Amino acid sequence: MAQALTVGLDVGIYGRLATRDHILELAELAEASGLESIWVADHVIFPSTLASKYPYSATGAFPIDMAKEPLLEPIATMGVLVGATQRVKIGTAVLVMP
Repeated sequence: MAQALTVGLDVGIYGRLATRDHILELAELAEASGLESIWVADHVIFPSTLASKYPYSATGAFPIDMAKEPLLEPIATMGVLVGATQRVKIGTAVLVMP
């Protein structure tokens, strides 16, 4: 018997959209839309400088300036999401600990 496809939402925890209001708005949208889960990723901290090229961009640069852009701590963000939702599951896609 085939299982139903479940869909989740990845909320960004770094970059200009990584704000309390944006995360809570996405949580509300996930609940209202019937999504199964909300995911956060990934690092608890980032290095202040990168000596190697970032492999996922054409220029080799990290996509945002970590010194200027917000970074939400993933465990705390999941706690906020748990408090703001009733039904969706909350998880981390990857959690790279220092």
